[in-house]
Amino acid sequence: MEHTLSRVIERIKGKTDYRETKIIKKAKISYDGKQYLIRLPTEIARLFEIKQGQYLEFSVDVPYTQEKKEKVAVVTVR
Repeated sequence: MEHTLSRVIERIKGKTDYRETKIIKKAKISYDGKQYLIRLPTEIARLFEIKQGQYLEFSVDVPYTQEKKEKVAVVTVR
């Protein structure tokens, strides 16, 4: 089942005990030789109703920067 963030927020707000909160968790990254693995904290998985076998899609926006290498001649005139 696909969940969008807005649907999850609306579901949470619909609960009578809703309080705005911020979840801060640390997760250890491991490497199996082919890919990096991260363990998703249970509190976050429960919030988004993530179950084993489901897929997560990650989208990372990386700003484009162009590095320009130039040769600069330093000349001393006497």
